[in-house]
Amino acid sequence: MHTLLVPKKHYDDMCDGVPEEVFGHMMSVVPKVAEIKGVRESGFRTVVNTGPDSATTVKHFHIHILGGVKMGRFTFENSQRAQGKE
Repeated sequence: MHTLLVPKKHYDDMCDGVPEEVFGHMMSVVPKVAEIKGVRESGFRTVVNTGPDSATTVKHFHIHILGGVKMGRFTFENSQRAQGKE
């Protein structure tokens, strides 16, 4: 299961001045969506990609809700370090 929560008003990403009440409301909706999708009890993951190093492809703030399968650890295997960053 992969569901996106998207605010009606446009924000490039979570660093684009998303008001606390919008961000807070969206996060408060996550468990409700997980319940509706049937993954609240078994577990789910939330992801917010921000900036070019996150591999984001949509330039609009949104929250991913992932579940319905046993997920492995989130790792940085096969990721590339940005040039000049330690």
